[in-house]
Amino acid sequence: MRILRIAVALAAVLALVLAAPAADKVKKGKKAGKHVHGVVVAVDRDARTITVKVHEGKKGDPKATTLERKFTVNDTTVFETVSGKKGAREVKAAKFTDVAKGQHVVLKLVGEATVKVKIVEPKKKAAAP
Repeated sequence: MRILRIAVALAAVLALVLAAPAADKVKKGKKAGKHVHGVVVAVDRDARTITVKVHEGKKGDPKATTLERKFTVNDTTVFETVSGKKGAREVKAAKFTDVAKGQHVVLKLVGEATVKVKIVEPKKKAAAP
C-alpha cells in the first residue's frame, strides 16, 4: 500500500513538472512579451535606435528610479500612432521616421527584440469657457 502512495505522489509531481512548459506556450497570444512605457529622449535614424526615459518602480515610491534605455528597431518592427480616449481609441499606421524626441511611447518587447512601437498622442485639453 505504501508503494502505491509513493507511485501516485511521484506521478502527480511528474505531471506538474511536464505541464509547466505547456502553460508558458499558451501565453504567446496577445499579452506575450514585455511592455515598456516612457518618453523618447533621442532617436538615431542611422543606428535605428530609440532612447527612452523609463520610470522603474511604483509611482510615489521613494526608491523608484528613472533611467534611459536604448532600444533597437528593425524592418519587422510595427509602428502605430494611438489617439483618443480609452474605449474610443483610433490607431493609425506609422513609420520609424514619425518617432520624435519628447513623444510618449509604449514598446512591446519579445526577448531583446522590439516588435511594436506605439506613439501615444497627447490628450486634447478642453477649451476654457
